[in-house]
Amino acid sequence: MSLPAVGSKRKLEAAGSEDLAIVSKSQKVAEHQTATAGNTFEAVNCSSGHALGIALEGSEATNRKALKISLHQVSRSREVELAQNALEDLAGTGFLAHSGGDPLDYPPRNLASHEYPDLSVDIIRKDTRPFGARVPDLLVMPRYEPIQALTKTGDEALLNGFLALLYGHAMLWSIGIEQRDISAGNLMFNPNNGKPQLCDFDLAHTDLIRPAGYSNTGTWAFMALELLSWLAMGGRVPRLYRHEIESFVAVLIWVAFRYRDGVLISNPPLGDWINASYSECKSAREKTYMIIQDNLELEPKQDRISPESKLWRILRDALEEMDGVDAMQRLQKYHLLKKADPGSEEASKLQAKIEDIDGLGYIDTLFVWQLFKSPRGQEVARLLQTYIRAPQGCGSMIS
Repeated sequence: MSLPAVGSKRKLEAAGSEDLAIVSKSQKVAEHQTATAGNTFEAVNCSSGHALGIALEGSEATNRKALKISLHQVSRSREVELAQNALEDLAGTGFLAHSGGDPLDYPPRNLASHEYPDLSVDIIRKDTRPFGARVPDLLVMPRYEPIQALTKTGDEALLNGFLALLYGHAMLWSIGIEQRDISAGNLMFNPNNGKPQLCDFDLAHTDLIRPAGYSNTGTWAFMALELLSWLAMGGRVPRLYRHEIESFVAVLIWVAFRYRDGVLISNPPLGDWINASYSECKSAREKTYMIIQDNLELEPKQDRISPESKLWRILRDALEEMDGVDAMQRLQKYHLLKKADPGSEEASKLQAKIEDIDGLGYIDTLFVWQLFKSPRGQEVARLLQTYIRAPQGCGSMIS
């Protein structure tokens, strides 16, 4: 089956869908690229069970495509629109392409898309909350590989991949695009050029368009612990940049302990992270974090990494540094509420510090991490300082 050129329509019979409208402005599809559906079907990790990914195997690796079917929430921008906006906004920034990677490489490239409003799930979901209506949305994109595939080339490649994704994610956040579902299924890389890809923007928000109240979407196994609470589930906890960083660390822990040479190890640990209860998922994650910080043995036992290994030390250090910043934030909030006089200069300074660390100022706390001590880590730290933090005119808020 040939993918049509941009702007045309064609039946995608093998996928069981018709009238596939091509709307991507950023990437034209060659008329002679082919992909055959039906050879390989591959389910991928999806957010809240609202999406299914299907691999379309082509005759060559460069022709491989992926078909994603999701239930798009109508109160949000469509994923294809968010990705296109990201490409356009990033194109006007001063990020260094030759040093940090081209900013346009990080968002996914949508080759084709079509929405089906006539098939709204409102037909069967009579109790849908306001702004919660969903309609099927079909996307065709290049087929990327999950981040855990980098373990085929060693821990250094895995860590460098995470560093690149952290930078790409910060670039998007700095222009007001919040991905909001950092998970093992959404951190990927392009197997044709090795470049990292931050995928799945169907739960993303922008500064201009967001649902009423605080949205708490994401994949429980990787969401920040603060968001796995009844307050957060009730929409009473704001989503912050530091929550996204914690999700990155959770994914790195997941991959580090469960994958070797690009494949899942036998009898892998951390299975209790996948839970039907957010509170039990939170308890399982807290237990894992304590085990890592105390250099104890995971159950079931694994020989993927040990407390003496560099990777374990990096994970332990990240958890300890995040705990330190959280403790500092709690102390500052206590002083603001209990000690500082309302309207005083002291109160204003405390409030500014709290807001900065809750936002992109959290980046300043990352530079002491062991993850950023490698040559690639130091390079990414310089890029973050120069292109994310410096334009705001803010120095480190940690004292």
